[in-house]
Amino acid sequence: MIRIEQLRFGYSGGPDVLRLPQFALEAESNILVVGPSGCGKTTLLHLIAGLLLPSSGSIIVDGQDLSALSSHERDRFRGRHIGIVLQQFHLLPTLTALQNLLVAQSIAGLPVNRVDERVDAYPHQLSVGQQQRVAIARALVNRPKLLLADEPTSNLDDEACASVIDLLLSATQQHAVSLVIATHDTRLKSKIPRQLALPRRAEQQAA
Repeated sequence: MIRIEQLRFGYSGGPDVLRLPQFALEAESNILVVGPSGCGKTTLLHLIAGLLLPSSGSIIVDGQDLSALSSHERDRFRGRHIGIVLQQFHLLPTLTALQNLLVAQSIAGLPVNRVDERVDAYPHQLSVGQQQRVAIARALVNRPKLLLADEPTSNLDDEACASVIDLLLSATQQHAVSLVIATHDTRLKSKIPRQLALPRRAEQQAA
């Protein structure tokens, strides 16, 4: 599903903020990307999603080299193959939970009850955990092959954290989706034992 070779990334010709010599994730697999703040966890997710392009090296997702695509082609590829749950939910405040799902074109394959009974509620009427479940549902409505989640549980209490991670795992398993979670939340390690540990940025620079 994902293959990375000799990845280096820096902003605007500056020093590298992320180096990853090699990484591979098989289809229908789960992994946590862990490491200290500033090590490049979010940057790596953005690179895998094609929101950023590497300074050098290659990122291949579902057989496609993302650097070989134009910006428009990457947008289309992302829309068809990759779901993203960002740290900020980015729900449209003037739309209900259900309408936020419909914005993604289809709710096929994800029953409405996965966002609880509050499908007619607006984002400000939902708890943080409920907002996160809506964001996850929206990321999955087009049945991507890969789901990227950036700190999906960091702002949640233990009960909401357990609910969200269980939803992520059950939904991705049901739809045969690979899952990559960038996190510093140690509560997730018992659920997803496989980890990619990124070193501190200074250690990457010295490598």
